[in-house]
Amino acid sequence: MQKFMYGALLLMTASFITRILGFFYKVYTIRLIGPEGIGLYEMVFPVYSLFLVMTTAGIPVAVSKLISESYAQRNTNNVRRIFYVSIFFLIVSGLLSTIIIIWLAPYLATKIFSDTRVYWPFIATIPAIFIVAVGSVFRGYFQGIQNMLPNSLSQIFETVIRFIVGIYLATYLLNYGLEFSAAGLAIAMVSGEIVGLVVLILFFKNSKEISEPSCGVSYSITRTLKEIYVLALPITLTRVVVSFSSTLHAVLIPKGLSLAGYSVKEATQIYGQFSGMAFSLINLPTIITVSLAISLVPAIAEAAARRNYILIKKRTNQAFRITIITAIPVAIVFINLSEQLMGLFYNSSEAGVILKVLALGCPFFYLQHTTGGLLQGLGRVEVIFKNALFSTLIDTGLIYWLTPHFGIYGSIFAVITGSIYYSLANLKWLFNFCRLRLDWPNNIIKPLFAGVIMSITLKILIRYSFIAVTWYSIISILLLSLLIYILSLSLLGTISLKELLSITKIKSIK
Repeated sequence: MQKFMYGALLLMTASFITRILGFFYKVYTIRLIGPEGIGLYEMVFPVYSLFLVMTTAGIPVAVSKLISESYAQRNTNNVRRIFYVSIFFLIVSGLLSTIIIIWLAPYLATKIFSDTRVYWPFIATIPAIFIVAVGSVFRGYFQGIQNMLPNSLSQIFETVIRFIVGIYLATYLLNYGLEFSAAGLAIAMVSGEIVGLVVLILFFKNSKEISEPSCGVSYSITRTLKEIYVLALPITLTRVVVSFSSTLHAVLIPKGLSLAGYSVKEATQIYGQFSGMAFSLINLPTIITVSLAISLVPAIAEAAARRNYILIKKRTNQAFRITIITAIPVAIVFINLSEQLMGLFYNSSEAGVILKVLALGCPFFYLQHTTGGLLQGLGRVEVIFKNALFSTLIDTGLIYWLTPHFGIYGSIFAVITGSIYYSLANLKWLFNFCRLRLDWPNNIIKPLFAGVIMSITLKILIRYSFIAVTWYSIISILLLSLLIYILSLSLLGTISLKELLSITKIKSIK
């Protein structure tokens, strides 16, 4: 239990550093190239993600789960076999994918996207596919042995390099046009991935786990591939569905906005406000939920391998509780301070209403991560695939029908509806499998009550504190309202002071 919590805490710390750096990096670049430029940059990534998912084929998650099981049984021979078979496959598939995408790039830029200026940003991202594919196996290996330090440090180095290179290139290339400045951001991303991969390789070379004495039965290459693909295929299909959904969003939302009466330039700007600005803030708290999900995969897999169902039930309940306690104050802050935050960070207070509406979906956006991590750890990736498929059909269909009539608010409604279905469908399966009885008072009712107290406090502070909207005033009222929320949870018995203090005393154990 301590090892799981230590790994999650380590990832959260690294995620906090990288997300804060990444967030201010995005704030600077948005102020530099504006909503239109960031819209070009954001349009590229769903397509890039789709190709990356098809390249990696779900192998990293499968590697994490299978290595975790073998390592729990001290089968070091099989740990090595799983790693080397996976790394060979992804080196080959990464090279092939890179060649194919370079060949397809002119067609994609002119036929798929609503703005042909995405060509250069898209070209600049292509080398990252091979780098990320290879690095993902190392990440899966370290997750499998529950050593989160290499992954955490590689994230930090990657973000620092991206920050430095991105600011320089985006500023320098802006003189040549928005599309070249956006391409500079893509080149910075590639540079960061290269440094992150180097860090992982250095840790791997000095990993004592990979050099441990041979022990256990080493399965044949054929059996290893079969085990990998039994898990990887549903994961691949799930991620293809999710990435394809994001790609459709990047295509359908600007086109729908054009049908609603906006020009191509205006549609690109609004999509940039939606995806590049508002969702950047919405995703900040995933520092907690994504780190939790990553740590849950090997932790749940280890518990399942030992048939420790009590521990599975306990971790499932903990994950749900942490997610809800995180989501409630985040939603309250974004609803009440949307215009101020968008104005301070992006100099675009008019986009605050987009953030305010999106904030209603926070609990479901975050539950997607933790419930997905739990299901992956249990090996029930087919459940994730089915739920992701139906979720995609729901949100894509609603985007297609609603955006031309209701503009970006139709798109927001569609995205939130899809997330509600996906997270609740995952939860339903988990509660049925674990036979959990939801602790409504501690997991939902009391956090909501604490949220109401926090919301009232925040409204009072906003009313009497704002002479002018400044960083100091925003940070002050945020800290005060969050303190009230935490104290309310403590007084209600949802969290205890002992729990909070115990986190600082966690140490990694074998």
